Amino acid sequence: MSLFDAVFKRGDYREFDGDWIHPTREVDFNEIIYVVKGTVKIFEEDKRYELHKGDCIVLQKGKRHGGYEFSGKTAGFYWFEFFSDTDFIDEIKNVSFGSSDSFLNLARQLVQANENPAYPREAADCYLRLILNEILLAAKRGKNTSYPVCGIIAEWIRKNSSRKIEVDEISKVFGYNKDYISRSFKRNFDMSLKEYIDTERLKFIKGLLITTSYPLKQISCLTGFGNYKSFLKFFSYHSDLTPYEYRKKTNSAFESNIDGENE
Repeated sequence: MSLFDAVFKRGDYREFDGDWIHPTREVDFNEIIYVVKGTVKIFEEDKRYELHKGDCIVLQKGKRHGGYEFSGKTAGFYWFEFFSDTDFIDEIKNVSFGSSDSFLNLARQLVQANENPAYPREAADCYLRLILNEILLAAKRGKNTSYPVCGIIAEWIRKNSSRKIEVDEISKVFGYNKDYISRSFKRNFDMSLKEYIDTERLKFIKGLLITTSYPLKQISCLTGFGNYKSFLKFFSYHSDLTPYEYRKKTNSAFESNIDGENE
């Protein structure tokens, strides 16, 4: 079984006021914990992890884990239990997404897919696998032993993904030859620098489509497109759906047309 064979078991969002500690246990499934508020202190076997807002950990089945200290103040986090072999989990033990809206949106969508009877059972598995893939990519960005600059640039791209980014701009900001950066990205992430930029920008747009009711033309302006047709062309090319179709498919709140914008 691989990352893309992972099967969702259960999960939700939890928030605690005051002291809270994760129960100590050893189970036959894996667990993702993604912190969005406060601090969560977790141990697994003999290792301790202090998780803050934006931090994420994947706990392996068959390993004893739990809290090693009370959280103290309010703590809020998503937790997702799933079945899978553990071969790939060593690579994604503990990563941070900072203030990434795209990862938070995926967590929200997984909860919605699990709770909404209108979604097929397989939808939760799909969102889980997308989440695991994002964690795996973040772990790779954190290593970057051969090309350390890639991780720094990748984080910069993610933080600026709400607008148009050019390869030439990155070259000037970081002082590296653009051909060198492009080759390094290809070797490190198995995708070109331009592909990585487009992927992060697309994730930001999808986040707005899922979590807001902004009209499509407003989203086009907010994400730095010179005109609405360019926005439609970019989104449709990279997702095989129009923005309206994506919004309707992923959020039941948008089953009806918004401001008549169905392209």
